[in-house]
Order: sequence, then structure tokens, then C-alpha cells
Amino acid sequence: LILTPLPTVSETYARSIMAFGRSSTSGHLSKDYETATAGVAEHEFLGIPLNNDLSTAPIEQLVGLAAVLLVLLSKNRIRAKWSLYESIFFWIAMTAITAIFLRDVIWIPILTTIIYTRTAYPYLVVMPHCIVAAASYRSLRGDTTPTVTSMGLGFICWGFGGSIVSDVLMGLPATALGHARIIPCYLLGWILVWYSPFDVVYRQLTDRTSFVHYLFIACESVDSVTTPMGRISRGARELKNKITAPLAAGLLAGTGGSLIRFQVLEGEKAPLYASVESGVWKTLGYSILWWFLVVYQCEYNNVDGTMNHCDSYNGSEELRVVIVSLHIVWTLACDVGYATSHPFVFLAKRLGKALSVVSKAVKLGPSTKDEVANMTGTKVEKQD
Repeated sequence: LILTPLPTVSETYARSIMAFGRSSTSGHLSKDYETATAGVAEHEFLGIPLNNDLSTAPIEQLVGLAAVLLVLLSKNRIRAKWSLYESIFFWIAMTAITAIFLRDVIWIPILTTIIYTRTAYPYLVVMPHCIVAAASYRSLRGDTTPTVTSMGLGFICWGFGGSIVSDVLMGLPATALGHARIIPCYLLGWILVWYSPFDVVYRQLTDRTSFVHYLFIACESVDSVTTPMGRISRGARELKNKITAPLAAGLLAGTGGSLIRFQVLEGEKAPLYASVESGVWKTLGYSILWWFLVVYQCEYNNVDGTMNHCDSYNGSEELRVVIVSLHIVWTLACDVGYATSHPFVFLAKRLGKALSVVSKAVKLGPSTKDEVANMTGTKVEKQD
């Protein structure tokens, strides 16, 4: 209902050229892979015209978008504290207003960006990801003088280390180093984080009361879920092993950077070890889900190959929109404190507890200190 096309949308605006880019899902072992994509995204989604080119949008909607951004940026200045119900009402009202009057400059570009991640790396995804990566390193190390180390470690540990690890271990070209957008966008993002006027980019990004913070969290969540999806599709497309290879590629893409970060920057004293483990379970859950609904269905169940893009194992647009949208909503809910854990992490912990009970009952795995003491007759000294 929100996105049902109106007759006022011009044909030029509805059919404008999509933003192409050499994506993580491209077939890089094919001829002319530097400009290749894994397919062409449709111009419509359930009858909704797709477009993310704001330059062709109606001028009145662009003015309205500027007004909405001004309201969102001034929200906490208008009123310092908002109750839970007031915040919910505010966002429902903003959603309704923008859906009715500004969908061509807000909702349709968002929908288009999600769908275009199938064949491209949209700027609305890659640019926030690069800024968040540079800011994450700065928040860990403090407001020290930027160095080449901060640039390199931010790129590897928070930016694109997972994709590089996945590509290298799967024997495929590392797309992060050859993509036409990644290196320039990361350099620009690093500069904005360290050298923006009055440090406005970093301050807005780290201010949990700022609309900019949640905008970047939403964009980052798109990248975090579509990266494993893209690596699974690429692994299934370019490797003969259609089972473990795609799953391994997706898991490495989603967690490789955090594992490197833990070993290089944080080590055994890292307080975020639990978050690394949670990231592994979350990525594994999405990887299994995407593999089963896309690769398995195309390879073994003979589903509609055109609608599900089985030639490239990229899945249907409907499935992509549902998974990405749910992940965005859940990520924002966790960030504001409405949720505490991802469902995949919750299930993994429950399964782990059940298995631990079984293994303890049948004496599987290493013995505890108390069990060793009972078997050897020695006394276990308690540490203060």
C-alpha cells in the first residue's frame, strides 16, 4: 500500500538507468570480469518502479526530503527526552507522512538499494560501511592522531577483511581490492571520520541520540547481511562444491574481519569476545537460511529458475527484501535496547546448553578440575 505506484511518477523517473558496479556477487572468472555483474536487476518490484537516482525526482519532494532531514536532526533539540510511547508515535507519524508524500525520494530509493545489492554495491551501502569502519577503529583506539595504521587496520578489521579472507580461502579473486568503488569510498570515509569540519561526522555517528547514528546503523546492517548472501551465491556459482563451499564462504565473509580484529587489536583481554562469538552464530544462521532457500532450492528442487535467478544463485527479489528488512528492524531494535539478542544467537545458546547437559551426562569432552581431583585423589586449591 505504501509503495503502490502513483500515476504522477514519470516514465523517465521510473525507468532511469540503475546504478551498476562490479559487485561481490559478480562472476570474476568470466571474460571482462572487471565490468561484469551477476545479472540485471529488474526495473520494477511487484509493480513498484525502482530508482535510486534522486536527481530526477520531483523538486517538491526534494524540498520535502530536506525538511524531513532537518526535523530529524533537530528532534532532540526540540525536546531532550522522549518516552517510549512518544518515540513510537513520532516514528509512526514520520513513516506515514513520508510514505504518502515523499516515497519517491525515501522509500523507493531504499527498496531499490536493497534489491540492487543482488548485482551491485550501491553507494548508499558502501559509503556508510566505510565510514563506520573508520569510526570503529577510532572509537577503540581513542581520539589519537590518525596514521596509516588506522587507515589499514580499519579497512581490514572492520571494513573488508571478511570478504578478503573468504575470497582468498575459497581460491577466488579478492574483490575488495579490485572493486571500482571500495577503495575510493573508504579513503573518503576515513577522511570524513578524522578530518570533517568540527568533527561533525564522528560526533554525529557516535551520538546515540542523533538520527545520523541510526541511519548509519541501518545502512550498515544492509551490508552485514548481504555480504554473506553474496559470497554464498558467488561460491555456488564459481565452485563445483554446492554445499560446504558456499556455506564456508558466507561464514568467512561475515566473521573474518571480526576474527582478525580480535587477534590483532583486542587479544585475550578483549571485552567483546562474546560479540565475536555472537557474530559467528548470527552469520552462520543467515548463511544456512540463504543457502537452503536459494542454492539448495535451485540445485535440488527445480524451482522457478528465472524468478529465483538460479543461473547466478542470487535468489528472488522478494526473498532478499524480506531478509534484509527484517535484519534492519532487528538491528535497530537491539541498538535502542528493545531487543537483547538475535534469534539465531538465542537458538545457538539454547542448543549449546542442551548439548552440554548431554555431554556431561555421558562424560564427553575434557573433565573439570573437580572431576580430575576425585579421580586422582588430589585437592583442588581455591583461588582468591
